[in-house]
Amino acid sequence: MSNKTGAFGGLGGLGGLAAGGVASGVLAKVSRPVAKAVAKKTGLPVTAVARGVELLIPVVLTVVTKRARKSARKK
Repeated sequence: MSNKTGAFGGLGGLGGLAAGGVASGVLAKVSRPVAKAVAKKTGLPVTAVARGVELLIPVVLTVVTKRARKSARKK
């Protein structure tokens, strides 16, 4: 990629998630109970679900951040 921020350039929102911002700490605390609940419902191992949740959190946050930015510009 020619972009200097690389593939994860959108992760800087919400207190610098990639740098361990406030949102990162909050999400780390929330992800474990979510993974346990999903594992219980699906029968998958908690560790596998936790890995999946931790992979999806930055993606979801990036989308939400971009939508919020886009919405703020329209106002």
